[in-house]
Amino acid sequence: MIKWEAYDRDCALATQHNRVALRGKLNLVRECYDNVTVAILDDKGCATITQTINGPFSSPQSCTVNPIGPLTTPIFNLFRKVERFVKDGKCDVFYNGSVQQPR
Repeated sequence: MIKWEAYDRDCALATQHNRVALRGKLNLVRECYDNVTVAILDDKGCATITQTINGPFSSPQSCTVNPIGPLTTPIFNLFRKVERFVKDGKCDVFYNGSVQQPR
C-alpha cells in the first residue's frame, strides 16, 4: 500500500510584524491534517504561541496549546523571556529555516 503524505521542510512566512511557521503532516489520501502545529515565532525561532490542527481539510479541529489566549499573551511573553534568561537564552527551536524574522 502506498502512503500519500506530505511533510514540511521549510514552511514559514513573514508578515510585517511576525514570523509564522508550520510543522506536521498532511495525509493527502484521507484529505486530513495529521498533528499540524502552527506557531508564531520570536527572533530565535522559538514558538511564542502555538496551535495544533487535526482532522479533515473540510472541517479541521484546532486545539490551542496556549488556551488562555491573546489577553494574557503579554504576561506569558514576559514570563517566557525571564525563563529564557534563566536558561542562558536557550529555547526549543521550532523553526530555523530560510524565512527571516521581520524587523
